Amino acid sequence: MPQIKPKPRAKIVYQVTYTPKLATQVFDLMSKCDLGIAGGQYPTTELWSWTTTTKVDQAYRQKMRRTIKKALKKVGITQVHSIKKIM
Repeated sequence: MPQIKPKPRAKIVYQVTYTPKLATQVFDLMSKCDLGIAGGQYPTTELWSWTTTTKVDQAYRQKMRRTIKKALKKVGITQVHSIKKIM
């Protein structure tokens, strides 16, 4: 009986920095009040990680960056500062 080799696994970690939706709304409100504030940033950094058996190459990394950006926009986060691959 042939021995089945397990698929190689790769751990993927991205550092995602963005301004939360509530902070963006607060800065918009503050800029409308006559406070002299034109806007602001409240960057939040999170580590997003998962394990995959898919081949990790440049195309995979680009696809994941686009997918992360789409996921953030879907929940209302419009200010994405950076998405960096750590592992």
